[in-house]
Amino acid sequence: MENIQTVKRDIEEMFARIDVNGDQRISFEEFSNVLLELDHTRSAGALRADFDKIDTNQDGWVSFDEFRAWCR
Repeated sequence: MENIQTVKRDIEEMFARIDVNGDQRISFEEFSNVLLELDHTRSAGALRADFDKIDTNQDGWVSFDEFRAWCR
């Protein structure tokens, strides 16, 4: 059970690090800034495609629930 709690906490911490302005949702800008830090070769189109896959309700923001589902 402790392992599950650790994973949940890690996901929450990762979400909070990406959600720079703390509004409880990840914008495309926040998402792309983090991914570009990890991989400088990513194209804008690839970043947008990845973001759109995570943003399952297509409202232009990634909620914590969408992020958590993507992390699974």
